[in-house]
Amino acid sequence: MCVNLTKLVLTNAALPEWLVSSHESRLGIKGTGISNKGLKKRVNVGLRNDDLGLDYVKGFIESTRSNV
Repeated sequence: MCVNLTKLVLTNAALPEWLVSSHESRLGIKGTGISNKGLKKRVNVGLRNDDLGLDYVKGFIESTRSNV
């Protein structure tokens, strides 16, 4: 008798909705809500004036504006 056992691993993580939704189809993950109101969090970022012109900094700032 041959039995094929598949191990299912479920891992929980608190991730921003925008991050999960942008990767769920590619990574095969599924987002669920924490509560009816969700979990609100604010992140404060400090930047040097000289870094404001860097492409990755501009990209980060733009992505936060579109995911608020």
